[in-house]
Amino acid sequence: MRLAWRRPWGRPASIWRLRSRRAAAAGGSAGLRQKLLRHGLVISEVALSATLLVGAGLMIRSFAALRSQSLGYRPENVLSLNIDYPDKRYPNGPQARALIDRLTREIGSLPDVTATAFTTEAPLESSWTRIFTIEGRPVPLQDMPFVTHLVVGPGYFETLGLPLLEGRTFTAADYDEPGVLIVAQAFARKHWPKQSAIGQRVRFGPPKNNEPWHTIVGVAAGSKQRDLKGVDGSSVYLPYSAQVTPNSLLVRTKGDPLRLAKAIAARIAAVDHDIAVSRVFTLRQIMNRVAWQDRFFTVLLAVFAVLALALAAVGLYAVLSYAVSLHTHEIGIRMALGASAASVRLMVLRQGLALAGAGLLLGTEAALALTRLLESQLFQTSPLDPAVYASALAMLSAVAAAAAFLPTLRATRVDPVIALRHE
Repeated sequence: MRLAWRRPWGRPASIWRLRSRRAAAAGGSAGLRQKLLRHGLVISEVALSATLLVGAGLMIRSFAALRSQSLGYRPENVLSLNIDYPDKRYPNGPQARALIDRLTREIGSLPDVTATAFTTEAPLESSWTRIFTIEGRPVPLQDMPFVTHLVVGPGYFETLGLPLLEGRTFTAADYDEPGVLIVAQAFARKHWPKQSAIGQRVRFGPPKNNEPWHTIVGVAAGSKQRDLKGVDGSSVYLPYSAQVTPNSLLVRTKGDPLRLAKAIAARIAAVDHDIAVSRVFTLRQIMNRVAWQDRFFTVLLAVFAVLALALAAVGLYAVLSYAVSLHTHEIGIRMALGASAASVRLMVLRQGLALAGAGLLLGTEAALALTRLLESQLFQTSPLDPAVYASALAMLSAVAAAAAFLPTLRATRVDPVIALRHE
């Protein structure tokens, strides 16, 4: 009877070989799972980076369009101040009118001050709206439209640099007996598309009220009075009267208006030290404050995009470096058999670009879904802007290629003799 050779601990050789094969198979299956996990993480990182880069690119383009748009007036070198009058000393009427006239003269006499004007609210801070009726076009109360309503003093249009396109500006007589108004061009085109708005009459408030009719005497260029994104063309301007006293002062200067803020406050205090001055901002500062939400989302997305880009680059580099270390023996055999360094580099680079390509494809699909959420935040920017997509994908491709370049160099520097001994 033939005896089977046994291991020192009594296991038959056939059973040992069987268990060795099973262990190798289990190890290979675990290695495959680890490889798929590594590749899946890298693809996810690249996809996330592509999605955030596209989103950040769209927000940057939108924010740039928001900041560079024409406001209809010239916001440079204009200072806005809020004026609070002592109510008992200056009730609405001749006293308030005399005070405003004196403040206008005193501040206008300062060096480097080129124009001054009072208004109820500074541009981009306007919130007063009123319903109105056009003469000869009665509508039910529930259907009456709203319009941005501004009460302004002499020199308002000159101080803002807001052009008058048709008709005339307000005269001294208009402030003594208010009954006229100036409308924005978009307002005129909307309600009188085929004729001039000059001479048309508008009344504010609900139908059949006691409000007087106001005759349109001028048409001004459209301007941003309520916000930066809306098409704010439905503005009307009325001369201030005994019923409404404007408490926002606009001052245009030759240089930086903030340099004159203390001098302006001193002139106001010299007229009456009980007058309180607050909310001293340039129109550019007001513009920046109005756009804070867009700036916040733009910076936030840009930061996340940069972090995701760095994470994708590090992940791709780590995976390819690990793959090179695992295949050192194979690389040595290839090079010993005559494979060129270029072919080895191409082999490693192809693997890296394949992972990056899969991530870019997945990231592009995710970016298309993200833009649907961003669409309401974009200004004058298409959510499918091809330039943004191309720039984001080109940037990510360049970073992926750079991350894959170092492992390819390391692969070609392997000594074939040492690699053949590598286990």
